[in-house]
Amino acid sequence: MSIDSILVRNLTGGDLWNMERPAGTGPAGGGGQTYIDLPLGNISFASLAEFLNVPVASIENLDNVPIQALPIGVGGSSTLTFASRGGANETRYRIINQNQYRIGSERHDGWSTANGFPTIPATAVSAATIPNTLHENIKLFIVKMIDGTYYVGYVDSNAVPATWVSSRGLSTIFGVRSCEIIHFSDFCDDSEILDILTAWKRKPNVLLYGPPGTGKTHLMNKLWNAFSGGNPIQCLSVDANNRDNPFFYEPVLLPFEETIKTSWVTFHQNYNYENFIFTTKPIPNGATFELKPYAGLLLDSAISIDSNLQVMFPTLGTHKTAIIFIDELNRGNVSRIFGEFITFMDCDYRDGTGNTPLPVPLNNLDNNTATRTKTIILGDGTEIDLPIPWFFPNDVYILASMNSVDKAVAPLDSALSRRFHKINIFPSMNKLAAHLGIHNYRRLLDITSADTTAIADIKAEEIAWLLLYRLNYNFAVLMGKDFEIGHSYLYALSSMHTDQDKYLELAKIWDNSIYPQLQERFSNRADEVLRILRLGTNTQATPSADYLYTQKKRPLASEGNAKTSPWTLNEVSLEKEFIVNSDRVIYTLKFLAGFPT
Repeated sequence: MSIDSILVRNLTGGDLWNMERPAGTGPAGGGGQTYIDLPLGNISFASLAEFLNVPVASIENLDNVPIQALPIGVGGSSTLTFASRGGANETRYRIINQNQYRIGSERHDGWSTANGFPTIPATAVSAATIPNTLHENIKLFIVKMIDGTYYVGYVDSNAVPATWVSSRGLSTIFGVRSCEIIHFSDFCDDSEILDILTAWKRKPNVLLYGPPGTGKTHLMNKLWNAFSGGNPIQCLSVDANNRDNPFFYEPVLLPFEETIKTSWVTFHQNYNYENFIFTTKPIPNGATFELKPYAGLLLDSAISIDSNLQVMFPTLGTHKTAIIFIDELNRGNVSRIFGEFITFMDCDYRDGTGNTPLPVPLNNLDNNTATRTKTIILGDGTEIDLPIPWFFPNDVYILASMNSVDKAVAPLDSALSRRFHKINIFPSMNKLAAHLGIHNYRRLLDITSADTTAIADIKAEEIAWLLLYRLNYNFAVLMGKDFEIGHSYLYALSSMHTDQDKYLELAKIWDNSIYPQLQERFSNRADEVLRILRLGTNTQATPSADYLYTQKKRPLASEGNAKTSPWTLNEVSLEKEFIVNSDRVIYTLKFLAGFPT
């Protein structure tokens, strides 16, 4: 079972004192803190609510949210109770009753002395008297699995232990400075891969839908490589019995039989029924030509995995499952490409598990006898004749991608659309932040003109994050989520080493990938382009003279040459300008990202 997320909390001397101090110690009036704070500076209420599986609207006022969690390293199961500290205006949450010596203690077994958790010296009388070496490298963590199961453990190290498996998500644990929830979907494709495999259990055809740059083709390619190379698909999981090495990769159970025949195709305007289903080609036969039938990609895949045909024609091989990867599904005329085989995209009409299996119509393939067709040639040259009737095998699967921005190309008709299970793959600001190494990106949204230090210290990666956030906010409001820009366009920044190189790379990405899409989205709405560039009369900020985007001057004879055209811009290449004056380009990128002047 795959990991969904991990809540990490640095252990402080105060935490260790509150968890380990003997009964009778504490404030003179009795009592004393027995809980572990969860500062919400890096964790939003919404994120914590999702982690705890409670409604977002109510978490700020919930006082007791218990979860059952299995300890990592020792046997048993314990309850962790989360509670707020003072209501909706409080910026902290807490895990209560963690002092093991107090009545009503809910100290979790994963953080128990029996599990190697440190104890304080007998001479300690306060948090200040506990040696830093006892706690400075300890991180408490709570692991949430995708099925809602929780595990509790800790690690005493300032870097990924040599015994742990390699994972970007796990290495992020050691960059946490206070408290953070690490979403593993930001670092690996486990959740999307599992979504696809789960969807295949419901329908044999899965459609990945979303804007360009969101990773649809990447996911398809990852599955293609796994199935084509015979590599097992694995996900990061938890071994509750091994505190020294609690994480491991386990194979994912596939919803179909192996061995798998894979095929990849990209649809386009010239791709047709003859490529995908069936065609006849003239073959020289002496002084004349003979029309020979050839199977297209889908028919070839179906014939190749038919176990009955494999017995009769051993050259077909032993594949039990066929998976066809279709990139850019709606770039072709999908209804014409599938033809009558749209019917067999529905499992009900297939052989094996179908409720009402239908014989495949082979109208274009002449019969050789009353019970067999004429030979048909497959992609590898194998010639076979099909039985009459012949039924479409069950284990043919499709994984397709569709670009949500391309509204001008042919949409899927309802008959085909309802035969696909659609998985939305939209831009992820979490993934972008994780890829660029931005830990506390939420603070970026709250920067004001008064935060001069924050503005001065801003990094290129944070500018990139804010730039995409602002653009996609505008696209979603004005046009809908389908028209947002994918996060992977900005991934290249992570391979740059210096700040100057990162800003230059961001300038290139803006010029070549992002700004052209902005112009395309608003090809007939120049006023919206100006507004997003923070120019014109509807903006709340006026850029300085360093801002590189300017409106064109009107002609001399048109209302005076001092006025600017409200609709047109002077052309700018940020990449070229960077060579001349990098400071102006950096200022321009900051202003585009929404920073105060």
